[in-house]
Amino acid sequence: MHRFVIVGLMLALVGSAPKRPEIVSISPGNPLELKAGGKAEYSLSFKILGGYHIQANPASEQYLIATTVGLDPVEGIIPEAPVYPKGVAFKLKGSDKEIQTYENENTIRIPLQADASTAPGEKVLKGTFHYQGCDATTCFPPKTIPFEAKVNVLKP
Repeated sequence: MHRFVIVGLMLALVGSAPKRPEIVSISPGNPLELKAGGKAEYSLSFKILGGYHIQANPASEQYLIATTVGLDPVEGIIPEAPVYPKGVAFKLKGSDKEIQTYENENTIRIPLQADASTAPGEKVLKGTFHYQGCDATTCFPPKTIPFEAKVNVLKP
């Protein structure tokens, strides 16, 4: 019986712990126009809360979790490898080594290619933004933010 009370109290304390602020906010770009059979770049902007950073892509160390973006293909639109911004050097407190991170505002570009047979009209690609946020002393568990990329396919 005592174990159940202790476990209940522990769960209550965890639930009442202060919530970590949202470190990253993303701003999906405006709908992109893409001709059937053509190519274009989708821009995904993101903003990092002051006092925090996220790991760059590629990550500086094997144990760090790089920021990644993914878009699922849909109806004849194929996303290609994202183009990540250049990281900025950051030194954690107590470390002698600099790591590459993202701070403030940045944009990731995602090249898209449409098949020549893609029907005209609006398409919505589902995407994810995956990152590990840190402050000067602590890295937090990774987080994934879903988003949608709207593409207006035009006749060739």
